[in-house]
Order: sequence, then structure tokens, then C-alpha cells
Amino acid sequence: MQTIEAMELIDNLRRRGVGVFTSRDLSILFCEKGIKLKKTVANLVKRGALIRAARGVYVHGSKPIVDYVREQIVLSLRGSAEFVYVSLECALHRHHLITQVPTALTLMTTGRSAHLQTPFGLIELRHTTRNPADLYRRTEMIEGPLPWASPSLAIQDANRSGRAQGLLKDYQEQYG
Repeated sequence: MQTIEAMELIDNLRRRGVGVFTSRDLSILFCEKGIKLKKTVANLVKRGALIRAARGVYVHGSKPIVDYVREQIVLSLRGSAEFVYVSLECALHRHHLITQVPTALTLMTTGRSAHLQTPFGLIELRHTTRNPADLYRRTEMIEGPLPWASPSLAIQDANRSGRAQGLLKDYQEQYG
């Protein structure tokens, strides 16, 4: 596919609010597979029309970058096969249980753990063995495309994973 034609296709989707694409999405969009698709995507990355966020995940390169880009990258990688929710330091900070502002997007998942360094920041996924039905009840949609842990769930996740213990202790000493 011609690079200009491919750019028009992804620009069209970006105007409709779609800014994160998997290789599979691009294959369907461009009607290409294999080497031909790789060449088209490589040309788009070279021109800055796409930014490689993770293996097989690309973000539209125009400014402003799509909202909640890291969350959308996670959704593109993990799909609906796993339950993923914002927890640990991100949720603890949002619920004013710690004062430190997290630099990474910290998530819990029923899938495998991962540490993803993207051009848009670090994404940390920690595995949980909790029942997804219980997680649905203890999370809520606050902002963005992913659910957030309740304060009690975020504290339990931190305690189970051994994360943010010093931050929680400092908060409890300072604010009771």
C-alpha cells in the first residue's frame, strides 16, 4: 500500500477518536499481511505517522496524542481475555492514601505480570489470583477506559504484592 494512502486511512480513524492500533488492526485496515504489512508499518513509523509503543502496538503520531494512551496500549495488548484495573501506587495516590505521585501506570491483572517501557511512560502490570467477579464488584470506572481499585482493594493489593508499604506507613503515621 502506498504510504500516503495508509496515512489517510489512519488519519481518518484518528479523527474518529481511534489512536492506538495493533498489528492485527493495521492488517485489516490496509488489507495486507506479512512482509508487505511490515514494510507499510515501517514506512509509517519512519515518517512519524505511527509511534511504536510496544511489540505489535502503535500509536497515531499526531499531536495531541490520544487520551489515556497508556491505558489504551494495555487494552490493545491484553484485550478482554484478562481483567485489568488500575491499582497499587496509582490508585493509592488517587484515593489520597499516599502523597507520592507515581511515575508509572500501576495495574493489576488476572493475566501475567509485565514491565513495559513505552515512549509514553512506564506501565507495570502485576498478576493477581483474585476472582474476577470479586474484582468487578470492588472496582469502579472513575476516568479513562480502565476500572480503578477501591481504596480497600488498592491497600490489599499493595499489601499482597509488598508494594508501597513505606508510603502507606508514612501516610498512616502522618494522618492517622
